[in-house]
Amino acid sequence: MATQLSNMFSSDCSKLAMATHDGRLTVWGNGGGNYQLLQQFSPSTHLSAVTTCLAWAPTSLATPKKKKKKASQSKSDLVAMGTSAGTVLLYSTVQGDLVTTFKTENSARINSVVWNSSASSLYAAAEDGSVSLFSLATLSLVSTVRPCPGPAHSLALSKDGSILAIGSRNIVIWDTVRQMVVKTVTGHASPVCRLHIVDNFLFSSSVAERVVSVWSMEGPETGSVLSLGVNQGVADFDLHSSGCQVTAAVVTTEGRVAVFKADLSQTLATTLLPVQTVAIETEGGQPGRIAQAMLAVGEEGLLTILYGSVLCPVMEQVTLADLSQSTCLVREMTVTKSGQAGSESDLVTPRTDGQVVFLAPGGSLGTGQGRQRKEGKRKAEKEEDSLPVEDRLSLLSTQPSPQADKAA
Repeated sequence: MATQLSNMFSSDCSKLAMATHDGRLTVWGNGGGNYQLLQQFSPSTHLSAVTTCLAWAPTSLATPKKKKKKASQSKSDLVAMGTSAGTVLLYSTVQGDLVTTFKTENSARINSVVWNSSASSLYAAAEDGSVSLFSLATLSLVSTVRPCPGPAHSLALSKDGSILAIGSRNIVIWDTVRQMVVKTVTGHASPVCRLHIVDNFLFSSSVAERVVSVWSMEGPETGSVLSLGVNQGVADFDLHSSGCQVTAAVVTTEGRVAVFKADLSQTLATTLLPVQTVAIETEGGQPGRIAQAMLAVGEEGLLTILYGSVLCPVMEQVTLADLSQSTCLVREMTVTKSGQAGSESDLVTPRTDGQVVFLAPGGSLGTGQGRQRKEGKRKAEKEEDSLPVEDRLSLLSTQPSPQADKAA
């Protein structure tokens, strides 16, 4: 089973959605210059249906109508939450509530969710290999296909919505118009966990591999045309393209970010090395971890990184032009722990001063009265059993038995 993301930036990097291990959703944003917790949502089934994947809707989306509520215009308003129970929850940050719940046919675990560019529909990949299409206009399931023989771990949709890439052991290229498989590419030894489509090229990464592979979705070739050598495990990556020029930000499993620049018009069967790397550490020299990275759309060349803890995440934007070939950011890591010195505890301990009355069946006794009664009982038992064993045996041997007298 491929590892899925538990946090994701909105498309404009203004908000961060995080899924906790107990199924809750927290939404963080920039409020007054500080990164603050904006919303927290706990579904009624958050313990039995844990969130497995997240996906923000594209910008400029009108929230669909919910009963007795009006639709509102917002950017990156909706968050799709795939669950382990085979459902997709649609949460609105404007309404602060659940809009609807989509259900798949077989209730298999949802591994990946992807929106189309107009945010009118979304696809969900399940553990049983099925891919479900949901419509936001009707708030219902439209269709279900099974193009993969094994589990479907990841999804990527082209801008026009005509091509859907499905990551399993292999990568299946699915034509959404003709409803058929047009190509299957092979080369990954592990399940494919991340997919991105740029024009006619497909970027992919898998579990326990140290490269990001680039494939051509045109032509009969099934091998990769380019590789991005990370030299560490790939946790996630983000892309920004301008014509044939592509910038990739790869987050490694060791908490670093490797930045690549590639020209897709000159793809060769070669491996590119990163032009920049970004790491983070504390003032004391302890290494930190970058959990997420996203390239900002525009000509500024901004890289948004996420670090810190679940209770105190930190989002920071850095300019790629200001970074050296190997940059190490020194930041203060604030860790909040339960019961930390100087913080208030939720545990309340009553002051009894020893005067406690224990309730039990029968009359209630104070601590002192119960202790005195127990000591008296033990003393009486000790007096009754004060004869040694030899005296008891001598008494038994000298006293005649009543049954023996009757027999005589």
